[in-house]
Amino acid sequence: AYGYETVYDILRGLNPLSGRLYVKALQTGRLARETATIILGKLPHPAAIVPGGVSKSLRPDEIAAYTYRLMELIDWIKEWTAVADDLCSFLSEKVNYAENGLREANLLAYGMYDDEEFYDAKLENMDGWGEKRGVTPGIIINGEIKTTKLTEINRGIMESVAHSWYEEWKAQEFNDVSVKHPWNKETLPNPTAKDWEKKYSWSTAPRWNGTAVEVGPLARMWTTAAAGKLPEAGGGRLKFTLPKASLPEAEMEYKTPAKPNTIERLRARAYFAAWSAYRALRDLERLLSLVKSGVTRSCNQPKTFIEGVSRGAGMVEAPRGSVGHWSVVKGDKIVRYQVITPTNWNVSPRDAEGKPGPIEEAVTGNPITEETGEIKGIDVVRTVRGFDPCLACTVHMYCKGKLERTVL
Repeated sequence: AYGYETVYDILRGLNPLSGRLYVKALQTGRLARETATIILGKLPHPAAIVPGGVSKSLRPDEIAAYTYRLMELIDWIKEWTAVADDLCSFLSEKVNYAENGLREANLLAYGMYDDEEFYDAKLENMDGWGEKRGVTPGIIINGEIKTTKLTEINRGIMESVAHSWYEEWKAQEFNDVSVKHPWNKETLPNPTAKDWEKKYSWSTAPRWNGTAVEVGPLARMWTTAAAGKLPEAGGGRLKFTLPKASLPEAEMEYKTPAKPNTIERLRARAYFAAWSAYRALRDLERLLSLVKSGVTRSCNQPKTFIEGVSRGAGMVEAPRGSVGHWSVVKGDKIVRYQVITPTNWNVSPRDAEGKPGPIEEAVTGNPITEETGEIKGIDVVRTVRGFDPCLACTVHMYCKGKLERTVL
């Protein structure tokens, strides 16, 4: 695809600093940040979007600059998605790497890309506006979608600290959800000596109704394709077209795999970039139609605190996966605030039932391709990196029992 006749050509293109694909990716990363800062002011940590409104008004020249850069990005994404798809298929089929990072198909996505016609930020309406998102929220259990309703997803979330350096908490101010739910949680650090049979992690163990679910681009693509809430989705597939720019238009079709593994996590990253570009272009077209009709006012809906006790739940997607914020407010004071990050879900230790987290499950029984010498763990590292955790330098490998090498 795109001038690469063999997998060897692709691999040469990925050589650090000298490969064309590598250099182009660096350049495109800078271009993507330029594109975002036109609207957000800066990236990371954008300054133009705050609770209650948007502090940035777009001028015509800024819209033009954004459009030009977006089309450049779309051309690169066409090329990279095709290359990544070919490379992932080769590694899975020819190198027989499909067993690396394999685990059950249990996934979670909160969804993203809200539709401004439906989104009102109200907790009681979250099922309605959640299912209108450009990435459909959902829970996948054993490969089957169980729900797309944010209220059901929210109420099923609970955290265990059985193997984490925290004490159990007992407060249950809100009896309509589990004592383990973030609305009831108190963070009580209790560091002890590391003991793999007892407590060994600073991460808690978030679960959805007792199941360890993974989050990330694979989960987002899977829930969207399986739910069929969007015209482009259904039957485990997501079909869309990236329009002509400098390169011809490209037909995209993502298919959910049988089970998650390292290769499919990497493939989903490429396809999610393509889907995001497609959604960004749709939003740009919507913006241009509003400006043309004379609608230029930015969102400005400041909220005031209400009397008594209120609860909030912010359930969105970060690049690494689902991130949730939960708050409890009494009068004008925040009395409880909890966050569960994407890495928190993926890197979680065993829970009170002894069930491992997604990464632990994925590396257990992972094939080892190192034929001789001391095990360096490169296959395990590849599995962990496939989840894109926000702690790559703090991963520890613990081996227990018999070690078997598998030559692929």
